[in-house]
Amino acid sequence: MSKMLGPHSTEIIGTIRRGLFSSDFGFGSATAAFQVEGAATEFGKGPSIWDDWTCNRPDKVLDGSTGDVAINHYYQHKDDVKLMKNIGLEAYRFSISWPRILPGGRIDAGINREGIKFYSDLIDLLLAQGIEPYVTLFHWDLPLALEHEYGGFLSDKIVKDFTEFAELCFWEFGDRVKNWITFNEGWTYCNFGYMAGTFPPGRGMSSDEQRNSQYRCCDYKGAWIPRIFSEIDAVTEPYRAAHNIFRTHANAVEEGIQRVCSEIDAVTEPFLGAHNLFRAHANDNCSKGDPGTEPYLAAHNMLLAHAHAVDMYRKQFQLNQGGKIGITNNCHFFEPLNETDEDRAACIRALDWMLGWFVAPVTTGDYPPNMRKSVKERLPTFSPEETKLVKGSYDFLGLNYYTTWYATNAPKQPGEKPTYLSDQELTTQTEKNGVPIGEPTGSTWLFIVPRGIYNLLVYVKETYHPHLIYITENGMAEVNNPNLTISKARMDPLRVRYYNEHLWYLWKAIAGVNVKAYFLWSFADNFEWAEGYTSRFGIFYIDYKDGRYTRVPKTSAIWWKNFFTKIGPRGSLKREAKHIGHGDLEKKPKVMTFTP
Repeated sequence: MSKMLGPHSTEIIGTIRRGLFSSDFGFGSATAAFQVEGAATEFGKGPSIWDDWTCNRPDKVLDGSTGDVAINHYYQHKDDVKLMKNIGLEAYRFSISWPRILPGGRIDAGINREGIKFYSDLIDLLLAQGIEPYVTLFHWDLPLALEHEYGGFLSDKIVKDFTEFAELCFWEFGDRVKNWITFNEGWTYCNFGYMAGTFPPGRGMSSDEQRNSQYRCCDYKGAWIPRIFSEIDAVTEPYRAAHNIFRTHANAVEEGIQRVCSEIDAVTEPFLGAHNLFRAHANDNCSKGDPGTEPYLAAHNMLLAHAHAVDMYRKQFQLNQGGKIGITNNCHFFEPLNETDEDRAACIRALDWMLGWFVAPVTTGDYPPNMRKSVKERLPTFSPEETKLVKGSYDFLGLNYYTTWYATNAPKQPGEKPTYLSDQELTTQTEKNGVPIGEPTGSTWLFIVPRGIYNLLVYVKETYHPHLIYITENGMAEVNNPNLTISKARMDPLRVRYYNEHLWYLWKAIAGVNVKAYFLWSFADNFEWAEGYTSRFGIFYIDYKDGRYTRVPKTSAIWWKNFFTKIGPRGSLKREAKHIGHGDLEKKPKVMTFTP
């Protein structure tokens, strides 16, 4: 393994500009249908598992919200495309809602022409503005009909249905769409849907099993509830105690104390709401399902669906349409908590279970050896025909990178039930000796570690040797603070720094890794799954209160506009360079050898 950038690796970082990247390198923004579209029951759309989940299980979303309206992109997409053009974005990655096109999940259940028209019009509009469409076929919103009929991805019937859905999309849009992504973040879908049970279909560990396993995992995208549950207790109990003290005083003393009590209410109620929500999560018995087999089975069927769709595209469409097709996977980078062989090996296992789970099959034809060794007969096998189909089933790999975590060796405990989590025999954490791995953000799981995007790209290149890589998501969240005015909420200098530093490390990586696209997450604030609307990832602020979902450019949107318009010669970065004070950056570069 070649040298990776360590915690004290440094470069001089100035304000990076578009001109440093080649003209054939594309920059865009990304969204997902359920997170932005709205119009959940309009124009012939059928229900998805996320529609059902948010409407019938509001306790599973931090603020009890739904995606019924989201940010109203269905109605406001024309204005959104104009905003993208105004910033200078060169590409737009969006997903097609499967149930908007096939309300019953299958072609024989009926095709919704209204849905096809919406996406066709969106694609035409993008192209007219010089913005290249990148289309994701599945971003978690499975048609509810298929979940009810045969259990969704737990059944191999999903392979045929997904392939037919993909074929319809290639037929309708492939003359204009030149970059297709079959699945987005299979790890997230299978892990939280079938192991933690915090995403639909909500299968996985019982609450007791969750509590026993919570030490193994950090939170990710608001979905790993057990760890947060204990943290919320620690955070909220002082507020609850103070709240109750003030309540007691208010009942006995003058009006002034009552006023203080109301102010305390305003401060504590969000914490109390979060506390009660996570209590509800912990008390919800998610015992249905088997977290030791179902995550692997769902992922296996997803990979077969991907491979069949790619095979069909290559045989029937690719020659005439001239497009590319790939798959997007998310992965943190992992650094050893301790400089020991055991912890370095734990890092490799963490990468295997999060990334190799999906990337190894499409590049080598099978799952990583570490997974085969640990999971044994619980890990499905590919037949010789399936191996041939899966191996090489990509023209590019999409990578979603947000952060880096520590990993440390943690053998299975006596009597510990085999699960996707315990199979890895490690724990993850985001601090060492009380010091966070990077600067915190508005998400409990996301710390700013820009060197990780470089390390991940180098690791993927040297481990899997992909032909081509796109960074399909990269970004950070801030907490949605309803007490801030819009003029204050739109100021996001931390996000500006996040993008600037990650782009610098990306630029450093592409000297040796064939990366040709980068998509920021996200164009606008949106519905953030289990976090609802409590976090904001966008470069455009969404006003959820005015009834019009007004888009307001944040500081980061202006920064991106300058990134595109202030194009300088290749040497301009050095002339602009200045020390910006991030913890990653020192004067002398150091590296660490990262060897399994």
